[in-house]
Amino acid sequence: MSSISGSRRRKQQLRKSVAAQEAQPVQMVMPYDENLLERVRTQWQFGDWDSLVRLERNTIQHHPDRSKLALLAAAGQFQTGRAELGRQYVRLAQDWGCGETLVMQVLAAGVHNSLGRAAAQAGNAPRALRHFESAIQIVSPGSDSRLLLRARCQEQYAQLGLKVPESSGELQNHRPTQAVSHALRLTHVNDESPVDVDAFFSAEEGERPRALSEAADYFANSFEQARVPTVDWVSVVHRGNTYFFLHFSGDYIPKKMAEKGQFYEPAYLNLLARLHKPGGLIIDGGANIGNHAVFFAGVMGGPVIAFEPQPFNYGCLLANVYLNRLEAKVDVRQVALGDEDGQIELVQALEGNYGSFTADPSLAKSAEGDSGALTVFPVPVSTLDAELADYQDAVSIIKLDLEGMEPDALRGAKNIIERSLPVIAVECFTKSVYQEIKNLLGGMDYFVIDSTNATPTFIFLSRRNPRHLEALSTYLEMSSVGKFASSAVFNESKP
Repeated sequence: MSSISGSRRRKQQLRKSVAAQEAQPVQMVMPYDENLLERVRTQWQFGDWDSLVRLERNTIQHHPDRSKLALLAAAGQFQTGRAELGRQYVRLAQDWGCGETLVMQVLAAGVHNSLGRAAAQAGNAPRALRHFESAIQIVSPGSDSRLLLRARCQEQYAQLGLKVPESSGELQNHRPTQAVSHALRLTHVNDESPVDVDAFFSAEEGERPRALSEAADYFANSFEQARVPTVDWVSVVHRGNTYFFLHFSGDYIPKKMAEKGQFYEPAYLNLLARLHKPGGLIIDGGANIGNHAVFFAGVMGGPVIAFEPQPFNYGCLLANVYLNRLEAKVDVRQVALGDEDGQIELVQALEGNYGSFTADPSLAKSAEGDSGALTVFPVPVSTLDAELADYQDAVSIIKLDLEGMEPDALRGAKNIIERSLPVIAVECFTKSVYQEIKNLLGGMDYFVIDSTNATPTFIFLSRRNPRHLEALSTYLEMSSVGKFASSAVFNESKP
């Protein structure tokens, strides 16, 4: 009996223990981005304040390094003139355990950065250089300041609309000039704007809706055989400047732009900006509504030739070039890119995504699920070698997002690639497409350095371009050293 009673007591105790555990609140382990601190630290080192100000409390509060993230967010707020928000993030960093020494270091670094920007605006490049270097050394005394200084200077001068000194000689004699006056001139004349730009920006009530209504009429009259969605607009802010985009309501890319108030695929765009050769021509193959083209021309200051064959997207792209006053910098061409001249028919692969037009009808379905009811758009095809005959040695970047036609477009660009040795950024939807492109470009001494974006996009550089090798060296070293930026032992300065 005693044995049975003891067994019952143990079972009762076990049930009580389990019940007590179930009654306690569940401790949630919140997921977090393991690479966030490294990315944010790199943004601070470069002085990419626009990215830092997008850090929000609800994004970082469950991160194990939240105190440092809050402090770096504060640095971004101070540098962009949001002092009150900056103070709030400093207090948050302190509440989360950030030490006073690190707080003072980051704040002092911010003072040096502001003094450096003032010196740059005054035309005193050597003084600007010293302040930028001090800003980096205060927080990262053991780092290779030469590499970080170059990146910081490029970013700060670009934010100020100034041409960055490219060598020590230029640093000694530098005087400010407005950003990028290009010797390369685009001679193509764009079609007229589908939107009345003056009405769009008019302060008079009803003028903007009228401009959108007239743009909708333009699309409806141009494409009577197709269903034309409602015309809408979105704006994004970058480095204090606002950029405007006309688009179709519900379209995927503008929806993402509106959600975050920034350019679509910002990390990708920033990487290309760092690899760009100032003054070089940028090719935007598959430009869609102009997110990338407007960034290339409006933010980076580069001359752009943008290819968009689909009529809806071409109309929006053209409108957005005019809305952002970039018609002198962006040459818009309604041409598909391939390996020979001809014509293809495009259909929309994904309903509600006007960036998904493809030449393969098997990938598409109409809204009713009937592939035979799809609207077909016949478009001309040309090659980059033919289209860029006047710019054979001038191309800095070729960006391709062509819904499966990327290999053909590269085969049609062999002469341009051999002559210009550009950075090549190309979407590869599948591994087999990537392998095909890798083999094609590998035959021209190109190699991959990185990949990005939701749809895999690979960045290729040329072994025969000395500037690419220098950029790769900087990129790899900064990535390698940056992994240990939080290590006190690694960054310990000599006594």
